[in-house]
Amino acid sequence: MAGFFVFLLSLPVSANNSIHFTDTWARATFPMAETGAVYTTLMNHSQQPLTLVSVSVPEAVAASAEIHSITMSEGMMKMRELENGIELKPHGHAMLQPGGQHIMLVGLKEGLEPGTSFTLTLHFNDGSQQLLEVPVQDDSGDNDAMGKHHH
Repeated sequence: MAGFFVFLLSLPVSANNSIHFTDTWARATFPMAETGAVYTTLMNHSQQPLTLVSVSVPEAVAASAEIHSITMSEGMMKMRELENGIELKPHGHAMLQPGGQHIMLVGLKEGLEPGTSFTLTLHFNDGSQQLLEVPVQDDSGDNDAMGKHHH
């Protein structure tokens, strides 16, 4: 029976090879920051719609990760969690960018420093998961990660 459990532990995470990412980065924070933001462009190269339903983050980085959107309401910017996730139409894309949809890191264990990186796990409605390496950049707009392709 123990061999069966070892086998289960050795199974790879179900990756979705039809999802690709570009322009992935996290905004650097000050040392005592409690939240951080991650941006990327997700591209669905499949024939089927997919929905990014949740994101997980290592406990060493933050307590949790949430999918958020910023909207303008009555002249004020409001952030809200997208509880239904982000839908990606067949051969479509979604841009997670400053001032719009993004991944919010909640309960940072320490500030995000430029030049470091961490990994997120993106969970999709078909049960697949995708690892995303996230470089931390300052907010100068001169991101080395911009234009780099990941999948």
